[in-house]
Amino acid sequence: MSAGNAPSQIDVRSAESMIDLFDSVAQQILDDPRRTGSVIDLPAEGRVLIAGDLHDHQINFQKTLKLANLDGNGVDYLIVQEMVHSDRLVNHLDLSYRILAEVADLTRRYGGRVIQLMSNHELSQVMGENIAKHSGSCTEAFDLGLDFVFGDDAEAVRESIARYVKALPLAVRGGNGVFMAHSIPYPRRRERFDKTVIDRVPTHEDLKGPGGSAHLLVWGRNLTQDWADELSEAWGVEQFVLGHQAADMGYETYGDTMLVLESDHQHGAVVLFDLAKRYTRAELIEQIYPLAAVLLEQ
Repeated sequence: MSAGNAPSQIDVRSAESMIDLFDSVAQQILDDPRRTGSVIDLPAEGRVLIAGDLHDHQINFQKTLKLANLDGNGVDYLIVQEMVHSDRLVNHLDLSYRILAEVADLTRRYGGRVIQLMSNHELSQVMGENIAKHSGSCTEAFDLGLDFVFGDDAEAVRESIARYVKALPLAVRGGNGVFMAHSIPYPRRRERFDKTVIDRVPTHEDLKGPGGSAHLLVWGRNLTQDWADELSEAWGVEQFVLGHQAADMGYETYGDTMLVLESDHQHGAVVLFDLAKRYTRAELIEQIYPLAAVLLEQ
């Protein structure tokens, strides 16, 4: 049972169940009436909780769900990113497809109140691009996990996961001018980046690395204020809340309008803010909530 939410009924060991889940939620995401291109626009009202990279950190994910309290007097919108590729492998197998399925199930059950952002790890997994971390190849371990659990049906599950990931939005834009995405492109790649990629559902060329514009968006680091200002003007936003980059104390700041979250370690943090209020970066920092402060029932 997820803390603060009704229990899930999905069977993560059933290929049929996984394929139905990922395919139905992919279509739900594409049909979202709030969506234009690859951006979901939220109104200037309601409360948002956004987490940084989670990487199958189950304790911090459960704390995030408890804080969101979707079944009670909690937030109106929960936004998560980078769910897959755990450092905690089981016999060299990555079983983080299960947390991806849990998020998809939450999206289906809560009618779009739960939104997953497209992130570089999920994108690389479904595009066949290797990502290596200290535990080895993340993408290979994920594939081995699917093969172990689903056997002859693994490829069909893999294809349904790919359809789901490719349907994910690149960003969520609040009516208060806060733009939430996994990242923004490297400043040095600005000449190659098509800012209008957010105005369409990404094509295969957009998603493909190293030069596709959706690929560039989710892989960006070394952010500069002049580049953020250029994107702010193009996209009609004022503040950026991002992930992707290391934040040892749960958050880092870049320039005057960029806040980066990381939620997958003991100092992991989230941000909870009101869409009816406009924020400076300093004011957004005041809305940061350390996950260590959230207690789970024993």
